Order: sequence, then C-alpha cells, then structure tokens
Amino acid sequence: VRRSKWSTEIQFNEPINDSLRWSVAMELSQSKSDNKTQTFDFNSDSGRFDDLNDLLSNRVQSQTDTWYPNTGITLRKKSMYFNLRGGAEFIRFQNQSDYIGVLTNLNQHYVFPKMGSYFNYQLNQKKGIYASYNFDFQLPEATQLLPFENLANPLNTVVGNPDLNPTQRHNFYMNFNNYDWQVRSGIYVYAGFSYSQDVIVNSTVFDEDFKAFTTFENVDKNYNTYMGLSWSKTFKKEKRSLRLGAGLDGGFNYSEGLTNAELFESRGYQLEPRFNLNWSIDELITVAPSYRYNFNTTRFKNYLITEADNFVHTAKIEITSYWPSRLVFGNDFTYTYNSNIAPGFQRDFLLWNTSLGMHFFEKRWLAKVKVYDILNQNLGVRRTITPTAVTDSENTVLRRYVMFSLTYKLDKFGGKKEDQNYFMRD
Repeated sequence: VRRSKWSTEIQFNEPINDSLRWSVAMELSQSKSDNKTQTFDFNSDSGRFDDLNDLLSNRVQSQTDTWYPNTGITLRKKSMYFNLRGGAEFIRFQNQSDYIGVLTNLNQHYVFPKMGSYFNYQLNQKKGIYASYNFDFQLPEATQLLPFENLANPLNTVVGNPDLNPTQRHNFYMNFNNYDWQVRSGIYVYAGFSYSQDVIVNSTVFDEDFKAFTTFENVDKNYNTYMGLSWSKTFKKEKRSLRLGAGLDGGFNYSEGLTNAELFESRGYQLEPRFNLNWSIDELITVAPSYRYNFNTTRFKNYLITEADNFVHTAKIEITSYWPSRLVFGNDFTYTYNSNIAPGFQRDFLLWNTSLGMHFFEKRWLAKVKVYDILNQNLGVRRTITPTAVTDSENTVLRRYVMFSLTYKLDKFGGKKEDQNYFMRD
C-alpha cells in the first residue's frame, strides 16, 4: 500500500480587543492511496512463479481532495483560553478498482459541517480544567464503496456498497487536574463521550451451503462513555519517602451490527481499579509494588451468544538497590492471570527481569546490562471481546534476551543548569 498526503492553511486574524481575536481561514488537503495486490501461479514453461492469477490480484486507488473554509474566535486571558472554530468541508472523493480486467470508477462529492471547540481554565498553579468538543465526518474506505465483486475467497464474496453514507462523529472530553509537582501529590479526574451515526459495518449473509456474501451497510448509532480518576500522595521524612497511588477507570459502550441481515446489539462494560506504592531511602533502595485488576463484560441482544466476560489480574513488584555506591541492581517481578481463556491456552505466567548497572565519571555515565524474562515464561495471550467476536489469541513475543545500554546524564540544556531533581520527576 502506498500513501501520500499534503495539506496547507491560509489564515487571517483580526484582534477585536486585547483578549478576543477573530479569524478566517482556508485549509486545503489532498490524500492518495494505492493498494495493489499481485499473486502469481507457477508457470511450468518458464519454471518460475510468473503466471498472474487474476482472481487473487486487484488494484484499488483513491484520492481525496478537501477544501475547508472556516471562521472562529479565540478568547485568551491570564488564566483562561477558549477557542471555537467551524465551517463547511467540501470533499471530492475519487475511487477506482481494477479487477479481472474490469475498471470500476466511483466519484463522490460531499459537503459537511465541521466544528471544534476547546476550553482551558487554570484556577491556580496546581488546579486546572480542560474541555473539548468536535464534530466531523468519516468517509468510507474505497473498498467499502466500489461495487465490484471480489472473488478471491471462494467461501466469502465481498462487494462494496456505493450508497454508503459517511459516519457522523461527536466527541466530548473534559478533565480536572489538581497536582502539586513539588510534593508529588494530587488528583486527576477525566471523562469523555463519543457518539456516531450512520456507522459502517460489515453485513454478511450465508446461503444454504454456508457460503458467505459480504457487503457494507450503515447502522443507526454507536456510542461509548468513559471516565476515571487517579490519586497520589507523597510522605517524606529526611531521606525516606513513601508515595501512595490509586486509580479507577471505567467505561460503557453500545454497538449495533448486522449478521445474516439481522440487526444485533452489544453493550460492554469495563472496570479497572489499580493501586501502587513506592517506598525509598535516598541512594540506598527503592521498593515499588503495584496491582491492577481489569474486568470486561459484554451483553448481546439478538446474537448467537448472550454474554461474554473476562478479567485479568496483574501484580508487580520492582526492587532497586543503589548500594554499594556506583552500583545499581534492579529486579522486577510481574504475575499475570487471565481468566476465561479457551482450553489449550495458558492462563497465568510469571515475568522476572533483572539488571545491573554501574556509574562512572562522576555518575554522568551509566553502563547497564539487563536480562529480560529470566524464567522464559513470557506470554502474549489475551481475550478480546468485540461486538462481533470473542477471540482468544496468543501472539509471538520475544522471550529471554539480554540488552546492554550506555546512558549519559545531561545537567545543562541551552546553557542553563537544570534542577538536579528534574531527572527524578514522574
């Protein structure tokens, strides 16, 4: 696949007063893609694979030209920033396919509203509020639009749908931050919501021989919401410090889809509490245990199954010693347990990494050797729950190996000496 893209913008700004500015702009962009697949069969005459297989070869090209005239206002004060921008997006979408010697062309023209807004308010040096909203459209892929029958898979014929509508997307996000970097304590809260209409989904119908015919359709809506918070608190006494941290993330998503031309619904819930602790004595030792629990459940309506659940436990401890002087000896142990994995998959494993480093030249240089996965147990096993499938998979991961590194610590940048504690910050 070859892709290319360029964009440019011309903007004019006019101050209304000291804090308010009005602007008009024109954005121009163009993107191209060329997806070419060639499959060759063995040629007994030449003794080489140079006989083009038409059924398994195709080429799909697309070009998107976009013009976006827009206007906006910006309000900037000492502790507040607000921006609102909107306009109309004009799009020319050109697509072409070449398959089994047949050229198929489809050109579409669209006019969409588009807008975005951002708000940031700094209550003081530690507290701040941020919010954003944007509305736009997402075009179908060329292969989803072009109405040619792809016969490459004898069990599944795929054809595009030229009547697809682009997907409309609303996105909202906000957060509140109250964090003191000097004492490394505070709280962070966030929430978001996205809503999509005319969502493009696969529509597969099976005949009496269970051969599939797949096209693409628009469904009414999908939406998801998410929220979470993080909290940390640091206690210090002389050379000793204790930092506590906790967090909670959660979410809900609703999806619609089609199977055998019938509409189904899925509702997914996610919950992830976590906890971490960091205890240290300066230039001697650091101990950092942590725990994370991830729970996912999905409920289906008018589908082959009614529900699917999964949870994952992850417990970890990191121990780093800075004694004797100039030596850095580290170990971290991670235990992972994955529930509801199909038979034949290993549910749990223990990952142990260790490292040994040495400072030299006034501790500006650090030479280190690290051994990953000493027990040779690392696994890439996971369960994925989507609106259309529950998939257990095991990916190939790099197991036991050794890495050498050499690090140089910079105390100066741009001619100005930095705070010595800068490199210890989160």
